[in-house]
Amino acid sequence: MSGIDPRYLAAFADNAGYIATDTSKKQTEIDLLKNEVQYQVKTRGEKLKGLNKSGTRVYSGTVENILKWHKSLQDIGIMVLYEIVGKCVSVRAGESCAKNLVVRDDNGPAIQVVYYEIDFLLTELKIPCMIRVIGRIMPGTSRLQAFNVRPATGDDVASLPRRAAVASHHITKLCKEYFN
Repeated sequence: MSGIDPRYLAAFADNAGYIATDTSKKQTEIDLLKNEVQYQVKTRGEKLKGLNKSGTRVYSGTVENILKWHKSLQDIGIMVLYEIVGKCVSVRAGESCAKNLVVRDDNGPAIQVVYYEIDFLLTELKIPCMIRVIGRIMPGTSRLQAFNVRPATGDDVASLPRRAAVASHHITKLCKEYFN
């Protein structure tokens, strides 16, 4: 033995166990509070504020994809730009400085695109041709207001399926998060 009274050692061991348990209880409470903060249920308004803070999104796809995505995202109210790669089948002059284009998938739906020649003139297009359009769907319509129109390159056409798959994944995740 060490010469220390065994009753003293027993009493010290009991206090040490109690102190350690008390500390671990406090640590457990702190961990639980942190988890509650992380997993709080957000209201729809709070989710929308978080989405708007993250900024504008740009999704690439076919005309059919864009129309479907717009239908599912229009209720959320976030700013979305779309990149469409499709076949331009018609170009007509519109009001004042507007050009109206019709863009169609190979065997799918078509969308009307309005391009305003304010800063840049529309490049000469030989109909029918593949073009790349970036713009936004005008509220209350299914028409796209184009900010950029140019002939599509081989890379634009070749990489479209992959970019559309990534965009579809993000939109599905966004809709699931927002509507649940």
